[in-house]
Amino acid sequence: MVVDFTKSLALIDSRFRHGLNSDLDVEQAKTILDETKAQEQALLIQRAQLEHAIAVLLGRAVEGFSLPSQPSNPMPPVIPAGLPSDLLERRPDIAEADRYVAAATAQIGVAKAAYFPQLSLTGVAGYESTNAASLLNWQNTLATLGASAVAPIFTGGRLRAGVEQAQAVYRESLAQYEKTVLVAYQEVEDQLAALHYLYGESRSEASAVSDARKTEEIALQRYKAGLVGYLDVVYAQQAVLTNERTAAQISGQQLAASVALIKALGGGWTGRDTP
Repeated sequence: MVVDFTKSLALIDSRFRHGLNSDLDVEQAKTILDETKAQEQALLIQRAQLEHAIAVLLGRAVEGFSLPSQPSNPMPPVIPAGLPSDLLERRPDIAEADRYVAAATAQIGVAKAAYFPQLSLTGVAGYESTNAASLLNWQNTLATLGASAVAPIFTGGRLRAGVEQAQAVYRESLAQYEKTVLVAYQEVEDQLAALHYLYGESRSEASAVSDARKTEEIALQRYKAGLVGYLDVVYAQQAVLTNERTAAQISGQQLAASVALIKALGGGWTGRDTP
């Protein structure tokens, strides 16, 4: 937009020198150009700081590190339909909870069942992932496993208190495992919902940007024909700038939600290696 506003200022200044505009129009054009330049500098500061943070994450020196500028953000990745829930088993928190259950299972003498729910994470549209009824059945199964814990055959005259303690540890580990899995599903659902609604918001904002640009073009043509004052052009240009910045922010939110979804899935959807 700095380039566009610079061209507008040149046009207004030329018309002013030919007696077609007032000095007020020139000052208004200068004001909007200076404001836009100031906003650009603020964004460049933010970009430089983010580049430095990325360099540190990569283990590289900040000095000399830079990323090429792009006219627009890349499109977020497409989420495949029908992702299996066992992708979540790669998450460190679920793997840790699973190990606690396995240890408690060994102590109580219960044969380990299939503790993890087998569901589809994404529907046909990549949204509305979990099947509530199936998840409820899984929770009921875990509750049954916890309630039906049986005592192993202790040798050497173990006390009954030791048996009850082992059973309590087993039930606790099972409850913690259930909570960990449900939190994982919540995090996946949160990002799927965010991506779903951000997609609709992005489409609406793209239409708003297109409409604002058409309005700016009409206002500029009417101004050149002497039908409106330059203030109408200023308002139209500011609307374009505002909508373009909003569109860029939404695009950034889509990318951030995609990264958060990849993290919630335990590392994306291309592999299933459990840590």
